[in-house]
Amino acid sequence: MPSRRRSTSSSSVSIGRRGRIHAAQLALQALEQGSTTIQVQAANGPITLKTQDVAQISGDILGQIYARDFKMIDQSDMIISLVPELPNGKPALSSGVERELHHAFEAGKEVYVV
Repeated sequence: MPSRRRSTSSSSVSIGRRGRIHAAQLALQALEQGSTTIQVQAANGPITLKTQDVAQISGDILGQIYARDFKMIDQSDMIISLVPELPNGKPALSSGVERELHHAFEAGKEVYVV
C-alpha cells in the first residue's frame, strides 16, 4: 500500500499503515492525558503532530484501513494468517487480525491460521 505523505515546512515525510494506526491511538491517549502534541516515527525521522489534529481524523484513518483490508479479503479465495507466539506462550493476535479473520469466515472464505 502506498504511504500517505504529510507535508511539513522543510520536507515531506511518509508514515506507513502501522504508523497511521499508532499515531491515531497515540493521539487519543495523549488527549486523555492532556498532551497537546505527539511524536511519531516517519520514514524521514521523527515528526511532531498536534494531538487534536490527529484525533479529529483518527476515525477516518482507521475506517480507511479496515475498509481496504476487508476489500482485500473479499477479493481473495482463502486467508492464511501467521500468528506468532509471544515469549509467554500466548498468541500475538491483534484485534485487527481477529476482525479480519472473522470477516473472512463470515464471507465463506477458507481461513487458515498458522
